[in-house]
Amino acid sequence: MRLLASLLAVVALVLCAARARTDPIVVNGFAAIVNDKLITYEDVDSAVRPIDVEAARLRFGRQPGAFEQELNRLRQAALIGLIERELILSEFQTLNYQLPESLVDERIKDRIREDYGDRARLIQTLQAQDTTLERFRERIRERFILEAMTAKHIASAILISPHRIQEYYRQNIEEFQRKDRIKLRMISLWNRADRDAEATRKLAQDLRDQLLAGASFADLASLYSDDPARRQGGDRGWIERQSKDLREDLQTFAFSLTAGQPSEVFERDEGFYLMLVEEREEARTRELSEVRNEIEDILLQRERNRLRESWINRLRSKAFVRYFPLN
Repeated sequence: MRLLASLLAVVALVLCAARARTDPIVVNGFAAIVNDKLITYEDVDSAVRPIDVEAARLRFGRQPGAFEQELNRLRQAALIGLIERELILSEFQTLNYQLPESLVDERIKDRIREDYGDRARLIQTLQAQDTTLERFRERIRERFILEAMTAKHIASAILISPHRIQEYYRQNIEEFQRKDRIKLRMISLWNRADRDAEATRKLAQDLRDQLLAGASFADLASLYSDDPARRQGGDRGWIERQSKDLREDLQTFAFSLTAGQPSEVFERDEGFYLMLVEEREEARTRELSEVRNEIEDILLQRERNRLRESWINRLRSKAFVRYFPLN
C-alpha cells in the first residue's frame, strides 16, 4: 500500500504541475494504474494499431468530428487491452508460475527465422526502433505468458451442437440476407506536402493510362497507393452496398462501375482514386449449408468471450485499478 500511495502522489504532482503551467506543454501523463503498474498516454498511443488509424482516416476523412471520435474509441479500447494484459501478468506472478526460459529461446528463434532471417538483422531492426534485445525478449516472454494463461482459462474444446447452429440461423435469418456486393481493388493517391493536387492528378491519370494499356492493377497499387491496402495490391475484399467498410461517396462511385474495367480518375478534396470492380454479386439469402461454419465460429467466439469476461472480472475484483482521463 505504501508503494501505491507513492504512485498516486506522483500522479497528483504531475497533474498539478501541468495545470500550473500557463504555456502549452505535452505531458506523458498516466492513463491508469493496475496494482503497482503505471500505464501512460504513450503506452496507450503505442497500442493503437496504425492500420486502424488509417482505416478511420479513410472512412471519416471528410468528417473531422467523427474521425476524432473514432480515434478516442480506439484509444479507449487500447487502454482496456493494456489493463487486461497487466491483470493477467500480475496473476501469473501472484500464483508463482514459472516459464522455462528455454521456451522463450525457442520462440525467439522462430521469430528470427520467420520475420528477420538472422540475429544480426533482428538487432539492426531493434536499433532502428530505438529498443533493445532485452526488451524484445521481455515482450516475447510476456506474450507467451498471456497465451498460456488465456489457454488455461478459456477452454479451446468448446462444442457447438447442430441444433444451436440451426436455431441461430432461424432466429437471425436477416444476417444472411446478403445485399448487392462487389469485390474491389482501389488505388488512393492523396495530396501531400511533397506532391500538390496537380501533380497527384497527373500521376492518377498516368496510372489509369497504364491500366488501360494492360498493366496489373495490383502491381500499380502496391507501388503507388497511399492507403494501407497497398500491401495487398489495393485489395479491399468484398464490399456490401451500404456497409461501413467504405466511405459513402467512394462506395457510391464504386457501385456505379462495370466489373472488369478500371474506373475513371475519381477526384475528392483529399486526393484521387482509381478503382477496379473484379466481381459483382446480386442480393440473395444464403442457405444454411453455406453459413454453417460461419455460425459455428460466431457461437464459439461468443462462448470464448463469455469465459474471458468472467475470468477478467475475477482478476479485476482482486486487483487495484484506477483510471485517469485520456484527454
